[in-house]
Amino acid sequence: MQGGVALNIVPERAEVDFEIRHLAVEAPQDILRRIRAGLPEGIGIAEVSAYPGLDADPARPAIRRLAALLPEPAPVKVSYGTEAGFFAALDIATVVCGPGTMDDGHQPDESIARDQLALCSDVLARLVRS
Repeated sequence: MQGGVALNIVPERAEVDFEIRHLAVEAPQDILRRIRAGLPEGIGIAEVSAYPGLDADPARPAIRRLAALLPEPAPVKVSYGTEAGFFAALDIATVVCGPGTMDDGHQPDESIARDQLALCSDVLARLVRS
């Protein structure tokens, strides 16, 4: 949030940047429509970017092939965005899979345990050979 030049001056203009992290089955335009309906006159929303959510079908052969190589093959929903939805919209079998967790992702002390990197390397090598 930003606006104005000092705490005790009402700014001519203020901006609030926000993002909506929605599930693939939700329509972001519907969410924005509800938000816009509640705004006072003179306040607007400018959409800067958007990307579709991912709802991968675990029954697809390419996804089953990868899942068979994982220690925990059950899919999970996540609350972060990727470009995966763009690929899925082109009917490309798409998953988001990588080492570690997002427990400390995008933090100053972000890390991935060595055993997770080793597991990832092993899974990728077996995927290429299969």
